[in-house]
Amino acid sequence: MCIRDSRGTGCVGLRPVTTTSFERTGQDSTLLVVGGAGATGHWVVRHLGSRLKLADGFVPARILVADTDPDVVDRLPPASSGGPVLEAVHLVISADGHEATEAGVSLAHLAAGAAEVWVAVGPDDLMPVAGSIAPGLAGGTTPLLVFSAAQVEAVEAFVGVTAPEALVGLHVLVGPDTPSAVGHTAVVCVDPELGGEGGQRTRTLAMLADVGMRPVLLSPTDHDRAMAWVEGVSEYVLLALGAALVDSGVPLELLWEVRTPTFQLLAALVARTYDTVRFEQVAGAQLSASRTDPLVRESLRRSIADLARRVDPVTGATTGELIAELDRVARGLPTWFRRTLAQGSEGAVEAVRSTERQLMTASRVASMVGVRRLSGGRPTHVGRVIAADDDQLELDDRLVETPHGAVVVDTPWAEEFLAAIGIDARVGPVSLRVHNHATVTGAELDAWRHEHLARYRLVVSVDWRVEESPNVDLGEAVSLLAPPSVESVEVTDTYVADGLTRVTVEARVRIDHPPDGVVTTWTNALARLLKPEVTVRHSVPGAAAPGPGTAPSI
Repeated sequence: MCIRDSRGTGCVGLRPVTTTSFERTGQDSTLLVVGGAGATGHWVVRHLGSRLKLADGFVPARILVADTDPDVVDRLPPASSGGPVLEAVHLVISADGHEATEAGVSLAHLAAGAAEVWVAVGPDDLMPVAGSIAPGLAGGTTPLLVFSAAQVEAVEAFVGVTAPEALVGLHVLVGPDTPSAVGHTAVVCVDPELGGEGGQRTRTLAMLADVGMRPVLLSPTDHDRAMAWVEGVSEYVLLALGAALVDSGVPLELLWEVRTPTFQLLAALVARTYDTVRFEQVAGAQLSASRTDPLVRESLRRSIADLARRVDPVTGATTGELIAELDRVARGLPTWFRRTLAQGSEGAVEAVRSTERQLMTASRVASMVGVRRLSGGRPTHVGRVIAADDDQLELDDRLVETPHGAVVVDTPWAEEFLAAIGIDARVGPVSLRVHNHATVTGAELDAWRHEHLARYRLVVSVDWRVEESPNVDLGEAVSLLAPPSVESVEVTDTYVADGLTRVTVEARVRIDHPPDGVVTTWTNALARLLKPEVTVRHSVPGAAAPGPGTAPSI
């Protein structure tokens, strides 16, 4: 069997294990994630896997992602520094109808060798996966976490696979492109009738607290009933609106020209719901809601039909009757609901226009801005705004990605740096749709620069006449007097020859600080504090990767 590593460049052999005698330690513990290549599985591996504390208190040494997706290796998230090793294995249906690796190693065997098992598959796959892993766990006490929007079905599928106190259902209310877990809700489900209030629930709550999520404890039944409305009906409305817009025959370009903030906000939610990366989650939520409570959509259809009658003049509708109905519904909504959410909606409407205003301001002052997609992530463009209105953005994009990090080509030095490392700097104007993007400015842009900009290696030699050398540690003095733009300094050589004392240091500098300016500032500090005047030489031998200590320089 071959389990490919996170780079897809090598194979890792499975250790032989048995279902009856398996011991684990903090050094060889494995978290098995079944369905880890899907939208939910990929997200939980990335954001929760490295924060897990196993029953023995250790974090997993390895996360093994098993999935029927042939591209499972390519779906692995990037490994975090110092975190678990990420590996992947492709599953197929074996002759006995259960899932196994292409080499015939059963999913049950993989589960038997795991310290903990996570399952993140669609509702239709819950029962088959449970049947595949059950022989490996053999009703033992292996912690089992089932990520699903259909928690009743999850309980029905996995009850008896492991001990009740080791089985927990979890529904993370995030999208596949949610960049962080902080502040988002996660519903933790245990079945009190099955005695599922044990150590696994406690560990799950601790993990969620560690990543900043907001846990809500519900029974599987209460979870499914609530989600039939929260996800099922809300997305159902957006799906229906999207279909109506497509089928209306009215050009969307026309509607967009005369949009209101409310329409723009609804259109953004429709576009988000119809994003291809969400299809899996949206389909699962809709089918789960239908199975849980088929009457929720019927209730919605009745309300729509009644509202249609009240606004149709043919049926004798009047303004007074419609206002009376609006008042009836308003009175049925709790005060906290109307006041709190009404205030929040004003903020949402305001946010719709905020990017447009920021871009127009940046255009007037010619300031440098970053631009990223609304779905999140780091800036895809960095430059000065040429022109902007409420629809279109023209940006002089100066961002170039290199193997050593990002470079913003706004100085002759940046062009020299790219030429030195053999990168063709293709920069210039780009045209972007404003409503698809958000600006990155101020502290957020500064943080991006710190994390992602390329670094270069700057070698500086400082000479003193032997008879004029100050009575101090010269290497330490040169290091301490480095300007703030220098991120790190290492003394590489100190020697005395030909009447000179020479100290050579190697500095690491961010690309947006040109070497001439860095050396001038450094020289002035040395000459001011270490009389008499010293001689400073420098060279720029190469590039370094962004981020302190992330990669050796070249």
